[in-house]
Amino acid sequence: MHVVAMHLDMHGVVVNQWWNGSRWLGHGTMWILSVHGCGFYALWLWEHDWLAGLVWDRNGTNMLAGTLSWLCGCALWFTSLEFVRRKYFEVRTSYARADAALQSEI
Repeated sequence: MHVVAMHLDMHGVVVNQWWNGSRWLGHGTMWILSVHGCGFYALWLWEHDWLAGLVWDRNGTNMLAGTLSWLCGCALWFTSLEFVRRKYFEVRTSYARADAALQSEI
């Protein structure tokens, strides 16, 4: 048995509930970070300083790193959505089946 599942069982937590809770915690975190980041981008657009997010060091704060981390987080968040995962899984399994078919012919 996996160590995390064993600890959750000891504390009376059902593993499926834990996975659902961690999934929604991730969605909530990304919503908060997205509102935070979009607020900054809206402020920069309002001030006509729309390139502020691409500056490496501005007043001691690295805006470019924040922009890149937010974009990577959004990409990760998008690929974790259920309809994207299901579609990718179907494509992945079809490639695996085609590969297995090719290997069996060789």
